[in-house]
Amino acid sequence: MTYLFYAICGFGLILLETVIFPLTPFFSGSYDLMVPFVVYIGLNRPLAEGFTVVAACGLLVDNLSGGPFGLYLFTYLWLLAGLIWTQQFFRLTNPLVLPLVVALGVLLELGVVFGTLSVAARSPAPLTVALTSVAGQLAWALITGPLLVLFFDRLHAALQRTPDIPAEEL
Repeated sequence: MTYLFYAICGFGLILLETVIFPLTPFFSGSYDLMVPFVVYIGLNRPLAEGFTVVAACGLLVDNLSGGPFGLYLFTYLWLLAGLIWTQQFFRLTNPLVLPLVVALGVLLELGVVFGTLSVAARSPAPLTVALTSVAGQLAWALITGPLLVLFFDRLHAALQRTPDIPAEEL
């Protein structure tokens, strides 16, 4: 049931980002919604489970993004590793810290993406364009990121409480 939850959330977020958000001008400057999902997995799930899910989601996003292959996989795995390592020293699930955790995850991803694209283009992006994009995505991440992490947590808890139907009743 848990892996089904991960698959539905991962595919749902990817479809939302690739199909619905480009059609609505309100969400055009939104950040990568997989970052709060990776934050949720890093903060609430065991390492083996988290690594498997994040690697699968990273590969799927890489296949659909059109960017350099491995870019999102690399970013998501480093974000997961950083979250697991940092949890040894800090309580990252605190509601006051959660927006900063998501914002730092978005900054990590944007740094890797802008760095990769500037190397591929052999010239850095204009600073004003990059800062405008980063500021907008950070604002979105600070507002909606913690809400998404809490949504994933509550949804997963609700699905875990749902009783399984015995095979005889099917």
